[in-house]
Amino acid sequence: MRSLIALMVLLVHPVIAQDLYNKEHSKAFAEYLFKSGQYHLAAIELERITFNEPDNDSLKVMLVRAYSLEQSFDQALRTIQRLYPKTEQLQHPFASLFAYNLIEADETDKAMAMLRVNSTLSPEQKLWYEGFAYLKKNEFKKTLHLFSNTDLQNGSLLKLKTLAQEGAALRLKKPWLAASMSTLVPGTGKLYTGDWKDALISMVSIGLTGYQAYKGFERNGVKSTYGWIYATVGTGFYLGNIYGSVASAKRRNKRNLNRIKAKVDDTFRLHP
Repeated sequence: MRSLIALMVLLVHPVIAQDLYNKEHSKAFAEYLFKSGQYHLAAIELERITFNEPDNDSLKVMLVRAYSLEQSFDQALRTIQRLYPKTEQLQHPFASLFAYNLIEADETDKAMAMLRVNSTLSPEQKLWYEGFAYLKKNEFKKTLHLFSNTDLQNGSLLKLKTLAQEGAALRLKKPWLAASMSTLVPGTGKLYTGDWKDALISMVSIGLTGYQAYKGFERNGVKSTYGWIYATVGTGFYLGNIYGSVASAKRRNKRNLNRIKAKVDDTFRLHP
């Protein structure tokens, strides 16, 4: 009985293997993996298929998009460069994918250089990617300058300009100013950053410990243990108040910039 089963397995296995690696089945399987969001597995399957079908551009596009959607931007770039070594002559959509992945990989200078020499993307497409490259780096004024001499009719470009205007309008707090204010008057640096509760706590804690230290030294002079304890604690609160003011300014700035960044990323995100 076991011999019969083994024989059946040996006979059936080549048929199954042949069916699995059939071109159409392989393409359908890769497409299924891609559409179901299994981009890593889709890329593995597509690498194999494109090796066997080097002239199939639609599969190459899907392969690069799989790496992009997986956020393997460096791998997407290497794949494009392997498939098309002369990147300055890339056609759409590979030119767009190359620019997209360069920007996402934080290769802004290379993206700008590529956009300057590429002749297949339209002026609006180039403007789109240049605008995003600046927005991704929070360079809002540069983005606005980029659009300043352009009569924007494209809705997508207008959205970029709106995001740049929103970013440029942010009133970012200066950490050094927050530190200076809290050095002169404890707690005021946090008031400057809008952190009212922490500002009040700093003022009260430093004020109370300073007062207790003063009372201790007033009663027993510089040998007052009580006075030195409160002076030490108060100094710690004072230094913490300065450091905390700097941190508060940075937190506020990061929170506001992240809000813009989320909108930029949502607009720029590559969709399946």
